[in-house]
Amino acid sequence: MDEIEAIEGMLGILDAAIHMGATFLAGMALDGGGGVDHLRQRVKAYIRLHLRDPDLAIDRIAAALSCSKRYLHMCFADEGLSITEFIWTERLEQCRRELAAEALPGRTLTEVAFSWGFHSSSHFSRLFKKRFGAPPSRTRHCS
Repeated sequence: MDEIEAIEGMLGILDAAIHMGATFLAGMALDGGGGVDHLRQRVKAYIRLHLRDPDLAIDRIAAALSCSKRYLHMCFADEGLSITEFIWTERLEQCRRELAAEALPGRTLTEVAFSWGFHSSSHFSRLFKKRFGAPPSRTRHCS
């Protein structure tokens, strides 16, 4: 029994190594051989295109770009931000621009936040203040 368990364990390790190699090679083929930087740019472009979608998340990005979530995380390792943080940062920047421009002065802060994919106005306000050092209402009043 011990010998069979040892063989099964080695087969499991071999299977995992093969899967990791295949995932890496698929990622290289997916991004045209341009490597991690090229895929990172494709991920950022996809995120910016779907920024208003409140369900935008790494699962959806991985499925759309036909690669694993692990590989996506690896692509962002040098960014200083996780993919989720990048999404929130981009959304906050768009909200700040919209509030400062007063393009639609009749819209509430909540409407602006929700239009850029936020689910909660309190979450939006907390992140906004943390990112920009002032509440979103001040951004609107200063413009």
